[in-house]
Amino acid sequence: MEPKYTRTQWAAMEGGHVMETDDDKFGFVKDLNESREYRTRQQVANHTAREIADHAFVDLMVLWILYNEYKFSVVAIKYAQRTMMYSNFKSYRQNGTDLYMTLHLLQSKNADALTASRSDNAFLGKINFPEQKIKAFMNGMKMNGLSSSVARMTLQDCERKFNITTSGYRSVRRLAQDWPKLSETQRALVVTRLLQFYRTHARRSELFGFLKDLARTRKLEIRNANNAEKPRSITAKTAAAAAAMGAGAYAGYAAGNALGRWLAK
Repeated sequence: MEPKYTRTQWAAMEGGHVMETDDDKFGFVKDLNESREYRTRQQVANHTAREIADHAFVDLMVLWILYNEYKFSVVAIKYAQRTMMYSNFKSYRQNGTDLYMTLHLLQSKNADALTASRSDNAFLGKINFPEQKIKAFMNGMKMNGLSSSVARMTLQDCERKFNITTSGYRSVRRLAQDWPKLSETQRALVVTRLLQFYRTHARRSELFGFLKDLARTRKLEIRNANNAEKPRSITAKTAAAAAAMGAGAYAGYAAGNALGRWLAK
């Protein structure tokens, strides 16, 4: 039996064009993307919907932090301009930023581009994508006119509607939204926790490099803090450290671990 084609498909074939099939709906993941974290189909498919939502949420927080830092505000503005080049996130764009890619996947609920598991479909089905608030956030930033109130409402709304459940990310959001008012100690806690996310889940991410630069130039990374992305028992490690270090050195080590436990909250 000959296959049945739609009028659109017949018109495409008659015009000498390649017929679009169902597979072509997700053809973008076969291409080489400009996104550094999601360069190929395999790199996209290796992520769950949960990981995509977490990455989008963290990127939004980092953008707000960079925007409020004098030496990095231009970076944030230009990144926002690139991300909002097409005014929305509804269509796949091969030259989209990491953030564009994650927002597009969340809005389109394209589980087939990810692991295509039942959990991905279920998770994406619960996403109530806050398009207007995200666009207000990004457009305000790209025009260098983003207010703290819009940023705060956007981050809070994304936390709820992206179903962010990791308590550490929620704790960081509560501080990051008030970045200009934070003490240096609070800023170090936020930056350290965000660096842990990128090093564990998104090492190629475009914003990771800028956050590392900020941490280095402002001395905002807490050394020896436990990696909250990799929880593990510290009993044996603590005993070994105490045996190998003198009292003074171990006091600093213990302080780093205490801060690490806060970062995991």
